[in-house]
Amino acid sequence: GAYWEPSSDGILSQCINTVAFDPDDAHIAYAAVATGSNSARRVALGTKIGLYKSTDGGRTWSHKLLLCNERSVGRLIAFGRKNEAGVRPVFTAASNAAGYEGDARGTTGLWRSCDQGETWECIGLEDRSIISIYTDPDLDLLIVASDRGLDVSYDNGETFASANSNLPYQSASAVAVDPENKEHWTIGARVELANGWCGGMLYETYDSGASWSEVNGELYGRYETTYITSLDYAYVDGHETPRLFMAVYR
Repeated sequence: GAYWEPSSDGILSQCINTVAFDPDDAHIAYAAVATGSNSARRVALGTKIGLYKSTDGGRTWSHKLLLCNERSVGRLIAFGRKNEAGVRPVFTAASNAAGYEGDARGTTGLWRSCDQGETWECIGLEDRSIISIYTDPDLDLLIVASDRGLDVSYDNGETFASANSNLPYQSASAVAVDPENKEHWTIGARVELANGWCGGMLYETYDSGASWSEVNGELYGRYETTYITSLDYAYVDGHETPRLFMAVYR
């Protein structure tokens, strides 16, 4: 990190939601691009937001899918497990739901590609403002966090079911799955506070979303504008159990 150089030739917007490299080909990368909150910028960008692809390690980019993306937080690119034919699906999504009346343009919903991002198909959830996508490299598990809570698929997006049972706030912004216990999930939830602000709180489940409990609720009273943008488990400092890391936007 001592030296950095621009690597966005072909991308017009400076609001990059997610960058992800293909786990099977280091030359292929994807970028989810948003318009940001500036109204004039949203109009000017027009059809140049959504999903971009690079085949030279991120040096140059080409636009592949127009998505209605205004939000530049969250995680909107994920890779599924390879199927029996050796094809690994790529998932992306729009951060604005159908019926959005702002200046951003594009399609909505959750999208899947089975040819390394060359063509895409919508697999549903058009009525949701999707914020984050989680996939498990060892399973066909796909979890989508949106303003409607969590939608879960166990077949790489062919079918979905809600996982909001007993969840007080059905608006999720981030999700992580414990690598030591795949039924233990943690989510960041969007909470409307009494003073009109929105905050972020953590909830966890030990039964794959059948029931939820609040995590460290007393922590969040001091951060009334917190927005939990990502959650990640990682093994650090020689610990045998993973630690959970949280990124927030205020």
